Amino acid sequence: MHNANVRLVRWTKLHSCAVLCALILALGPRDARAEDIDIFSVSAQSGAQNVLLILDNSANWSASLSVPNCTYADGSGGPKASNPNQEAGTKMAIEKCALYNVVLRLPTDDAQPYFNIGVMLFNEGNTNSGYPRHRFVPLTSANKTALLNLIRNLGINADKTNNASTAESFYEAFQMFAAGAVWKGTAGTKYDTHAIVGDRYVGTDSACNNHILYIANGKPQDDNGQALTLLQQVGGDASPIEYSYSYVSKSEQANWADEWARFLSTRADASSSLDGAQSIRVHAVAVTGASSDGNYPNFIREIARQGNGEYYAASDVDSLTNALLSIFNSMLAVNSVFVSAALPLRQVPPLFNCYE
Repeated sequence: MHNANVRLVRWTKLHSCAVLCALILALGPRDARAEDIDIFSVSAQSGAQNVLLILDNSANWSASLSVPNCTYADGSGGPKASNPNQEAGTKMAIEKCALYNVVLRLPTDDAQPYFNIGVMLFNEGNTNSGYPRHRFVPLTSANKTALLNLIRNLGINADKTNNASTAESFYEAFQMFAAGAVWKGTAGTKYDTHAIVGDRYVGTDSACNNHILYIANGKPQDDNGQALTLLQQVGGDASPIEYSYSYVSKSEQANWADEWARFLSTRADASSSLDGAQSIRVHAVAVTGASSDGNYPNFIREIARQGNGEYYAASDVDSLTNALLSIFNSMLAVNSVFVSAALPLRQVPPLFNCYE
């Protein structure tokens, strides 16, 4: 890992689950910056964090960046440095390095894991929505190795798709968290068959502490009519969120990803068997530095704001690594890094009886 001063600190088990829920919600959305980061590990007694990584594998991940080649921190190599299928010098390369190195550093506990992690990519071809590249698994030592191998083996052309169907993937993600019906998650051939039983997702081991971490490379591109229909279908607020066109373009405002993030953080319930709404926070990182970026990071920022999550922009492996570390850190505990919020807090419903 580059320039990240990382220490592992264990949070006392005396902190109650209810307090942890309240602290995490109090963080609110913020426009975050890379800082000197501690990773706090909270007892798994407080409930593992369910984290779905949604990776933007649209053509934008091939965009060129003026960055040096990066490597994996365990000395096992790095993204492909030469043609054919060169990855070095692209957005995808720094994402692979940062994700690999962050997952490598995350705490593991084979008895009481701190995280349940799943991975979603956009469907390839013209099928809008996402698919489960890897089901939710507790972050044990063995599962960490499997996730690292998945990240390492992603191919810049082999796994590329046409459109970043973000809003429709948020619907698929909601179904994945809630053990709901599969929509388009089995449309291709690369989905994890262990993520599905019959026509439904297997869900997570626990329904509390739910997070989406969306790594974006460009603006969302959905079938907007379909995304709206799905939002209405789940009882979401279909009133459009408006921005200045100089801040978020007209075409992006027609996209429903920010309204979907609002639904996930305020109305979604990942488990009807528990009291209260087991909502899903949406964090987002806009990978920047390409000539084609335009103002797309502004819309990604608003997705995180509506999702009551953290937002970062990152243009190199160091800043992206620190961004991801900070987001994972915020899922577990609060320190002085997270007290000040640059974006206003939104009202979200409290979690009740998360760990019964």
